[in-house]
Amino acid sequence: MDNQGYWDIYKNINIPLPKNSTIPHNQLDAHCQQILRHINLFSTDLPKDHIETARYTYYALYTYVNTNSSKVLKVLKNTGLDEDTIIVFTGDHGDILGERGLWYKMAWFENSSRVPMLFHAPKKFTPKRVSDLYG
Repeated sequence: MDNQGYWDIYKNINIPLPKNSTIPHNQLDAHCQQILRHINLFSTDLPKDHIETARYTYYALYTYVNTNSSKVLKVLKNTGLDEDTIIVFTGDHGDILGERGLWYKMAWFENSSRVPMLFHAPKKFTPKRVSDLYG
């Protein structure tokens, strides 16, 4: 599938707009105000279509990574290496995607600070969800 195909998956899906995106910028904490000044958004709001485009793009990128990760798992299975290969998948940050009127990864709210870390090691671990550091 080409890049446009990943975008098209979400073309007719109503992706929710950010929550709390209408907080007046001057009511945000000093750090968040500085972020908005740094990216030239303190005195303006992004148009709704820009916000939607950013969020659709994020969903499309997520699907792209998911699709290609599945391809790696399929190759490992087809070559008989799936049970003896340890896979670690993680990221270095999330994206706040317009929540609280903020963008990128610069503010330490849940959306930008929580990151996935997945281990696939069938002979070493049974599947489970770990919700804290001591899980």
